[in-house]
Amino acid sequence: MKEWKGELDEDIQGVELYRLVAKHWHVGVMDGLEINEAVAAAKTMGVTLDELCDGMKSANRERGIDGKSTSVLEHGFVSAENVSRVCDLLNQIQDLCLRG
Repeated sequence: MKEWKGELDEDIQGVELYRLVAKHWHVGVMDGLEINEAVAAAKTMGVTLDELCDGMKSANRERGIDGKSTSVLEHGFVSAENVSRVCDLLNQIQDLCLRG
């Protein structure tokens, strides 16, 4: 991702990029979370890993994700020869976002 140069300018007519991606790709709360991050979060919060996962499952239900659904982020794979092209596309998406 390119260096972010500016403040986010909120527009009531628009939508946050994360929400747009999550809805469009049916992204679950845990799709980008690695196990070491989940363990650290549970420890910091003083809950068990099972309790943390139960909370995230509840959030997924709010998104209409039942645990059987798949998302691009959960199962997507970028081959080595396409990494640069994918990063370029992500930079183009960033350029479409509002800046202050």
